Amino acid sequence: MQLYKVLFFLALLLNGAIFIEATPSGRSSNAFALLKRRETERPSRGNCEQDVVAMKQLWLKGYKKELEEQFTTWNEPEVLRGHSNCPVYSVAVAPNGDIVSGSHDGTVRVWNSGTGECKQKLMHGDYVRSVAVATNGDIVSGSDDRTVRVWNSGTGECKQVLKHEGMVFSLAVAPNGDIVSGSDDRTVRVWNSGTGECKQEMGGCGCFVSSVAVASNGDIVSASDEMLRVWDLRTGGYCKQKLRHSCFVFSVAVASNGDIVSGSDEILRVWDSRTGVCKQELKHSSRNSSVAVAPNGDIVSASVKMARVWDSRAGKCKQELRLDDYIESIAVAPNGDIIFGLYDGTVRVLDVRYFSGDITSRSLACLHEAEKKIGAYREKQVEFWIALDNL
Repeated sequence: MQLYKVLFFLALLLNGAIFIEATPSGRSSNAFALLKRRETERPSRGNCEQDVVAMKQLWLKGYKKELEEQFTTWNEPEVLRGHSNCPVYSVAVAPNGDIVSGSHDGTVRVWNSGTGECKQKLMHGDYVRSVAVATNGDIVSGSDDRTVRVWNSGTGECKQVLKHEGMVFSLAVAPNGDIVSGSDDRTVRVWNSGTGECKQEMGGCGCFVSSVAVASNGDIVSASDEMLRVWDLRTGGYCKQKLRHSCFVFSVAVASNGDIVSGSDEILRVWDSRTGVCKQELKHSSRNSSVAVAPNGDIVSASVKMARVWDSRAGKCKQELRLDDYIESIAVAPNGDIIFGLYDGTVRVLDVRYFSGDITSRSLACLHEAEKKIGAYREKQVEFWIALDNL
């Protein structure tokens, strides 16, 4: 009995060492050496059963704690703070990986995605509703001050001020570098980013333009009231298609294959841009505030405090990502990271490869790394129990 008490006490003292000093083979240099010592006089096992069970439970507790700590490190999203607790209405990703955010606080911020440092703070005269990144790396922002501004990302200098007659709610950049803006004045405008000239203006939108996107062929898709409109710039901005939702459309994106993705009420719709036929209807639990398309073709949509990643081919939800505040905007980086702009003024960056489930949970795992860890721990577990049985 005395030996088991001593071992139990040592296990308590060496609890950290048992887990931290394990080598890839699953062996530890101190605790297991002690446990493996053969004693000439063994205590009665019947009287020590509770002590053995307690030691096994102690090991398992440390094993689980170690994994949970590792999972927390893998799955904790990077948090970028600086927008004065004001909603982040728009996020975008630059070619160099920098993250751009626009907020209710009237600022545009440029973040180093590696360090989380705020590299630039650019000022508007009112709320910043939309941000985008030009093909040359310039930052573009649209505001309630009725302007679109083009900024030098290196110096922070404002290079162009482009004016609407209403608040600017949405921005996109065409493959040729032109800037597309949608406004409260019910127009979609196309600007030459170099000269600031308005090249085309498309009117007739029934309400303010909530979202714009540009297809690879140069067509512009705009959302206004319950309608999506597809504009052909080659024919002078002719509206060649009208695609109707049953409720107001909040966000639109274009996939690499040309499909149009739009978010409204609880329904996310995928449209064939050639025929105008709705190919898929994907259901959320609440209205879709923002949609984006990942490089691999997956669709990412946001609704209240939940984002979903959809397999665009199968039309099935692959992942549900729950956050602790309302999602105002989303973007997807070239490496697949998802960028969230939240109501609480933070920007969150999440690597979905290491994630499955609830961001606020601590029981998440990157399966590849976890399998290695768990394998080593299981070796230790078996060796530890054999040592106890041989005492």
